[in-house]
Amino acid sequence: MQTLWSTSNALSIGEISKLIPKTSKGVIAEILTRLLEKKAIYVEKIKVINKSLTRTYRPKVSEEDYYTSVIPQRILKKLVTNFISKNSSNKVHANSLIKEVQDYFNNNSDINN
Repeated sequence: MQTLWSTSNALSIGEISKLIPKTSKGVIAEILTRLLEKKAIYVEKIKVINKSLTRTYRPKVSEEDYYTSVIPQRILKKLVTNFISKNSSNKVHANSLIKEVQDYFNNNSDINN
């Protein structure tokens, strides 16, 4: 997904392979198949590259939406509140931020748990 998000162009398996050369085309194809099934990406078009028909892929979801759907909200809520409490020197302000985060997650609990 990072590779697809990093460019404004739709990419083929071969083009993705050039950007992440340590990953085989077979592995890339398997990952793309799973992402297609999850509707995280889509086939933009089929074009001819080196006399072969090739699909090009684009992300269907933003990076933020993707991670929100992958990380359960209860875990994300803990991560955010722990980060605030450990990185804030002002405890009153930290508690206020934590309450805002908790209220946000409580009001948006239908996204995922």
